[in-house]
Amino acid sequence: MFDELFAAWRIRLRGRLTADDELLIKALERELAGVVATRNRLVHDVWMGPLDESQPLVAQRWREDGTGALPEPRTFIPEDLLAQAYRVRDLGWMLNSMMFQTEPPYSAEFHLVESAIQRRS
Repeated sequence: MFDELFAAWRIRLRGRLTADDELLIKALERELAGVVATRNRLVHDVWMGPLDESQPLVAQRWREDGTGALPEPRTFIPEDLLAQAYRVRDLGWMLNSMMFQTEPPYSAEFHLVESAIQRRS
């Protein structure tokens, strides 16, 4: 559904996007795809609780490599998850604003900072 949303958006805006607009949309799409991937790990991996409160949470999944199953652990630090939650809020606001409240050129209201889309101050 994620891919279809961006495809429909691009069709609706065909011929109206500047090169900067395309870069902004690609950055938003790339970052949201990362959010979706992290969400999938959070929801579908097996959770290994910390031994004590000083240790981070670990999610683990298993991958087949042709010779056997290999674990793929990933550490999740609660503070990082909170920061990501705030970023998701900001991304949602920007997506909503770009899709439903503003018209191109988007570069008047948004710009890239270190390859991440940001609202202009």
